[in-house]
Amino acid sequence: MQKFVLARIVAMNGIDIGLFDYDRHNALYFFILNADEQIYLRYGGRDAEDAMTYLNLQSLELALRAGLDRHELYKQGKLVKQPRPAPFYPEQITLLKRNEIDRRRCVECHMIGDYLAQQAEQAGKLDRPRMLHPSPDLKTIGIHLDVPKGLVIKNAEGAAAKAGMQTGDTITEIGGAKVLTFGDLQYRYGKTNRNAHRIEFTIDRSGERKTLSVELPAEWWLTDTRYRFWSVEPMLYFKTRPLTAEQKRKSRPSRNNGEPTQIKRNSYRLSYRKSGPSRNK
Repeated sequence: MQKFVLARIVAMNGIDIGLFDYDRHNALYFFILNADEQIYLRYGGRDAEDAMTYLNLQSLELALRAGLDRHELYKQGKLVKQPRPAPFYPEQITLLKRNEIDRRRCVECHMIGDYLAQQAEQAGKLDRPRMLHPSPDLKTIGIHLDVPKGLVIKNAEGAAAKAGMQTGDTITEIGGAKVLTFGDLQYRYGKTNRNAHRIEFTIDRSGERKTLSVELPAEWWLTDTRYRFWSVEPMLYFKTRPLTAEQKRKSRPSRNNGEPTQIKRNSYRLSYRKSGPSRNK
């Protein structure tokens, strides 16, 4: 740890989220990078069951050592410098700026994902599979990791086993992109086109490099979203359109059967009064 400088981000105001791109609903997330802002690797990630499923001290130590190894290669000119992503800041998200930043509120990570989803929905561009399910679960295709050992396979079943993946294999690439940690793996997996039918994993098996083509089942990207914070309707294949001010005005309390009796501000849901005789005597 003495070889690292730790910078802890406690609020996302003014942070370049174009560079620091990740699933905003993670409880803990590290970027290991150099002074040139070249990201060597990510450490973090979770599943729907627990925020700490893929995090422990042993895997963190492996990630830190891998980061130092990458830095040595960078200093020796043996690591290709990656182009920096286009800058993008929370202040550029119109709804977030108006509702939070302009009111001098702290911008938390989950707010960024939620406001981006709201803004996309208002523009008619909300891609629910990609935006609301940004981190597909590798266990869906049968990949179970030996977490303290990083990307070593503890057990392979289903589609992964059918493709030839075995216990003891170490994942080194996904879709041609090098991965060093679960954070890297989940991030790259999450960037896979939701219409894809197959994905390639490169593994190391006792020093031998192998490429395996894994078949992706229907809705391989689908995850439990209950731990996430969404203001948009998370139901898949369901389109919503925010009511205009005029539509809200016309829908104000009505006592007619089947007509809205209440509409909540900034909500897409209508509640209805039950018809029929009162049960009170």
